[in-house]
Amino acid sequence: MKLRSMLFWVHLLAGVVAGVVIAVMSLTGALLAFEKQVIAWAEGRNRRVLVGEDGARLPVQSVLERIQRETGRMPVALTWYRDTGLAVEIVMGREEVLYWDPVSDELRPSRAAGVRKAMAVLTSWHRWLGMEGEGRSRGKAITGACNVAFLVLIVTGAVLWWPVRRGGSAWRVRLWFRGGMRGRARDWHWHHVLGLWCGPVLLILSATAVVISYEWASRWVTGLGANQTAGPSVLSRPSGGDELVEADARRQWTVDELWARVSGEVPHWTRVMVRFGGNRPGGPRSGGGSSPAERRLEGVVGESGKQSGGRGDVGGSKEEARDGVSTRRDGLVAGGGGGRDGRGGGVMTFTVQERGAWPLFAVVRIQVDSRSGRVELVERHEDQPLGRRLRAWLRYLHTGEALGWPGQLVAMGASLGAVVLVWTGLALSWRRFFGRGVVVGLEGDGAAGSRSGSAPLEGKGPQFTDKESQPTASGRRGGVI
Repeated sequence: MKLRSMLFWVHLLAGVVAGVVIAVMSLTGALLAFEKQVIAWAEGRNRRVLVGEDGARLPVQSVLERIQRETGRMPVALTWYRDTGLAVEIVMGREEVLYWDPVSDELRPSRAAGVRKAMAVLTSWHRWLGMEGEGRSRGKAITGACNVAFLVLIVTGAVLWWPVRRGGSAWRVRLWFRGGMRGRARDWHWHHVLGLWCGPVLLILSATAVVISYEWASRWVTGLGANQTAGPSVLSRPSGGDELVEADARRQWTVDELWARVSGEVPHWTRVMVRFGGNRPGGPRSGGGSSPAERRLEGVVGESGKQSGGRGDVGGSKEEARDGVSTRRDGLVAGGGGGRDGRGGGVMTFTVQERGAWPLFAVVRIQVDSRSGRVELVERHEDQPLGRRLRAWLRYLHTGEALGWPGQLVAMGASLGAVVLVWTGLALSWRRFFGRGVVVGLEGDGAAGSRSGSAPLEGKGPQFTDKESQPTASGRRGGVI
């Protein structure tokens, strides 16, 4: 068997076996592409604050104490923005998000609960085929295997796409859409054109999906350069003299006071997120970042520091929960701190988005001792080991967010193209084994015709002259699906 024929059968079998799951993942991925922006739009004015003439604002600590007093709980995370027209976002749990107006002290529930729930359902189908509970492990295994199959389809398809015979018509029919086709000719034509234009993007999406799907692959990438030190990230210095630190150790620091002490490290900040121990009795989780509710907090904002609102953002988003990025592996956010009222309790971590940062998802992680006010760590994206930086790139390339909204748009378009690729591929496979497909060609070129009584193809255009388009001796034709 020739290499091309062997690759064709690998391509066909992989598409037939994994095609439906690939279509589900591609469609849900396209619908999730602008999750943040959709949730932000759904929240509408709920996120806005009417700034007074004097610009007076209540301290963030006041809302923490108010929530604990009224509910007996502490938030999982809290986010505020340099833009004083945006409300403070408070994540209380897996799906519970509040917005606090620091001018009027109004605490608002989310207005986008339905949208968030819809995005959660799409995420479940994207990652686990809608399976819940113990079924998630089975769903994840299936989607992981189908991601590998998708990667195989793209690589083999790239080889099979190349025309066997030289000639302008063989190239033209693969490069752009032409009208006047139906049936097998249309499916073959669309499959090749979409494969050309969507293939490079789908290669990136499928390769990153494989790393995201398998823990061993993620560990391997993250471990690259683990023994290297990218830059001086540990400052371990007091914010003031040693005498001041010794005296300050006897007091309890609020979130606002701690942020005031460290904000000088990031003068161009646009967004700050601080994570707490959550609602479990006994304070913060040790280690941090292990639960889905906590893993989803590491999202970044869009360009110019604007909140994007959803997949991976603090406002009840799912990006980290979906791709399994843990804070300890990627270093996007390290363990939280603070006591039950946001005071004291050890190290507190601020995760800061800066204006003009590159890459767009880069954040600065600042750890400060909440008992003494000492800055323990300032870690920027470039300070991280190579593997952690690569892992972060892979995660955000998968959604297109690494390149901002243009990247998200390209990822969405390629995902929709993948749905059509699956449809045309399965249709070609069905006709190959069960159909009475017409001879591939166009009427007016001498190639149109029918087999088993099929109607001739309509329209004019180049004849399909390469081997894939010609009927074989058995009456079936070779080629790619």
